[in-house]
Amino acid sequence: MSSKPRTLLEAVRDAIRIKHYSYRTEKSYINWIKRYIQFHNWQHPRNMGGPEIEAFLTHLAVTKKVAASTQNQALCALLFLYRTVLQLDLDLNIDAVRAKTSPTSSYGPIKRGSKGRYSATFGCLSSGNTAFIRLWL
Repeated sequence: MSSKPRTLLEAVRDAIRIKHYSYRTEKSYINWIKRYIQFHNWQHPRNMGGPEIEAFLTHLAVTKKVAASTQNQALCALLFLYRTVLQLDLDLNIDAVRAKTSPTSSYGPIKRGSKGRYSATFGCLSSGNTAFIRLWL
């Protein structure tokens, strides 16, 4: 009896489950791999490499304007695909445009106050409004 050949995405799912990754990670990686393949007009990843990964990551940063953590997640999914599933050791010298990191909070740092409570520095609030904030914290 001949068994039906596995698809690429089935192989990805199997590899993720062998490594005991979470179900959410599996869904995310599958989604990024599908988007990567679709971006390159349905070419098989075995026929692509570093320049295609770079083009996809640059597209995410420039056109889609994704966050830096989102771009990193897409990169991790593609590295998993190439290293673990396809077992290809790519010469990855990726020089993609990096997504911008989100700015830090404009309210200032959160500091530990007296009696084990936390207080925040809210420079934009008048002193009347900070009384409510202190009660809430």
